[in-house]
Amino acid sequence: AGALAIPLGASPLGLLPRTAFADAGPWPAFLGNNRHSGLSATPGPRLLTLAWYVNLSDDVESTPVIANDGSVYVAANNGRVTGRTSDGGEKWTFEAGARIYASPVLGVDGEILIGDTRGRFRALRAEDGTIAWTVLGLGSVRATAVVAPDGTAFVGTEAGALLAMDTRDKG
Repeated sequence: AGALAIPLGASPLGLLPRTAFADAGPWPAFLGNNRHSGLSATPGPRLLTLAWYVNLSDDVESTPVIANDGSVYVAANNGRVTGRTSDGGEKWTFEAGARIYASPVLGVDGEILIGDTRGRFRALRAEDGTIAWTVLGLGSVRATAVVAPDGTAFVGTEAGALLAMDTRDKG
């Protein structure tokens, strides 16, 4: 996922974010990058047509992320996280057992990182949607995480905490 790099001792004013982890995918984070620009470097089609549709049985307030292989990962508010192939075919579905409002992000090891309202922050394996690892007891996680170049995931909770978690090689 992209990351905002702030050199040690630097003021956050006037710093320009830089994209990290270009290999994470063409749309690895909420609104495409840590600047949340919602813009792609690739021009889109002039005429849009529906390529595929998936019913997730609840509202989807988050944005999907796209991996380099074209896989799409999205979370519905009911806690259903789904992995889809680039043509819409189902890779897997994971039921979190709690509401999810945040967008998933791609971690440096290729996992899908997502928090839920029961205070769990998880990494799901991209290939099959199984849990690679879980952090418990965080307070409701409704925010979308960001991942730094070193693999540290930052996320806020409704308990008033900002967490920094090393996500590398956990699962």
